[in-house]
Amino acid sequence: MSYCATCDGAFYVESPVAVVGVTAEAIQEAEFLTKFASTVHWITPKPIAETNVAAKELLEHKNVKHWVNTKLVEIEGDDAGVTGMKIKKNGRGRTGTS
Repeated sequence: MSYCATCDGAFYVESPVAVVGVTAEAIQEAEFLTKFASTVHWITPKPIAETNVAAKELLEHKNVKHWVNTKLVEIEGDDAGVTGMKIKKNGRGRTGTS
């Protein structure tokens, strides 16, 4: 788990990562991680505005999976680090693990 993609992105070469949020900062961090990660799971609680150019550019990357209308419920892990996450579609009773 990291709070700074610029600082730690190289640690995640060919690994799946997740970025949560719709802010400009979240989009910028996710964009940076596309250079390293096998998959960038972008989790947003609401749809992205049609006028958000940076978000549209992010979604053009083949290694970005957008989880729209979704929230992060739990980060799973052990002594070795993060092993997965639980997410939930807003308004639904079902939770998925990735």
